[in-house]
Amino acid sequence: ISKVAVVDVDGKEGHASLKDLDLDPTLSALTGGGGIHMYYSISEPTRSRIRVVDGIDIRADGGYVVLPPSLHKSGRWYVWKDVTVLAPFDASLFETKARKGSASPGWSGEALQGVHQGSRSVTAARLAGRYFGLGLDLDEVWMLMTGWNKRNSPPLSTPELDRTVIAIDRKHKAATKDPVQIKTLAQLRTMLEGLGD
Repeated sequence: ISKVAVVDVDGKEGHASLKDLDLDPTLSALTGGGGIHMYYSISEPTRSRIRVVDGIDIRADGGYVVLPPSLHKSGRWYVWKDVTVLAPFDASLFETKARKGSASPGWSGEALQGVHQGSRSVTAARLAGRYFGLGLDLDEVWMLMTGWNKRNSPPLSTPELDRTVIAIDRKHKAATKDPVQIKTLAQLRTMLEGLGD
């Protein structure tokens, strides 16, 4: 196990969800995309989970995050925010929140039912991004998106759906290119020591 779990906070939803959580202060970084990575120590296997609450993922065993001082595709740098010790990870905080929110399918649950003209392209991009973010490959995403498109009123043309899925695939690959993987606390400490004061 990596002995590190990262609370990955993205977008307005993630920042709003973060306010509702009672997380201990810990080593944190601001992401180039405007999010926050909060690093916690773990003592037992912890699986990575996507959208554990709105706008927040857990990156742990089998997952990774991009570290400062990496450059984001937006042109902004990942930077350390709070350089302090790693607090212990409390997964129970997320279990409670996830159970409370599980009755509502959220935007993706509604979108999977099919959408009308005027929101098809944007929804296609969001769904494809979600699928790539879950680790699916291009063929798997294309198959899921083709099935989803049949439920739209009217469906997108095949060339338009293909262009959208391919564009999101390229965007996802560019955002995840050459990530630095930290597998142990010792690696994280060594990297932080190299940053100086």
